Amino acid sequence: MATSIVGNAMYRVIYMAMVLSLLSCTGIRNNDVYNLEVNFLGQVILKQNELLKQYLDTQCCYEHEFADSKQCRQALDTYITTKVRVPYHLDMMRYLGRFTEEKPELPALTIVTEGICE
Repeated sequence: MATSIVGNAMYRVIYMAMVLSLLSCTGIRNNDVYNLEVNFLGQVILKQNELLKQYLDTQCCYEHEFADSKQCRQALDTYITTKVRVPYHLDMMRYLGRFTEEKPELPALTIVTEGICE
């Protein structure tokens, strides 16, 4: 009899969890707030990347030649990765937030020093 009571209780708990999961298809956040957050993140990250570009220009470029130091290589890697990947991630956030129907393609990433000091 005890197993029957526990079995019935578990059946009801599982049933309620399934019903609640089906009812929770609505968004948790306000769409305007979510879109504002995505835009804010994009602006902050891209502004920070502009500052990193200034660092590269002043500390890693000597007469149009890139200084091959560990700090400069790391800064360049961060700069290019951010420049290439941030638009993808922002588009993916918009896609996951159901602002667009088209899933963005992952961009190719190549780190080269050519043209960085011009």
